[in-house]
Amino acid sequence: MPRKLSETLLDFASPLLGALPPRADADALRHALAMAIAAWNAVTLDQWRPGSTEAEWTRAFLKDADEPERTALLAVFDRLVARKHSDFAGERQAVGKWEVLRAKDGTFDLAAEGYLPFGLIPGAKR
Repeated sequence: MPRKLSETLLDFASPLLGALPPRADADALRHALAMAIAAWNAVTLDQWRPGSTEAEWTRAFLKDADEPERTALLAVFDRLVARKHSDFAGERQAVGKWEVLRAKDGTFDLAAEGYLPFGLIPGAKR
């Protein structure tokens, strides 16, 4: 059985999540996941549409940040883009709605909706 998109995203974002303080709050987790999901979706949309420049456009947007954040953001984004290409290239779903959830034990989890373009849905007919 294929694993859930949320599990795949947590794996993809693990370099960022692992750099967070041990007791990071939900906002810190949301910020890290937002960067990871932006990189994920940019690469995924470029895979769906050859010739698309979503990753380049997103990188250009990050260049507008002030220093020293700009250098850090671009480095993280570039690492995530490379990671998506090298380790998660076969994952074709884009991420739609997502949220960080808090469990009763105080830990956090991720809920995420995935989307495929019509032509990639197995058995889909127009």
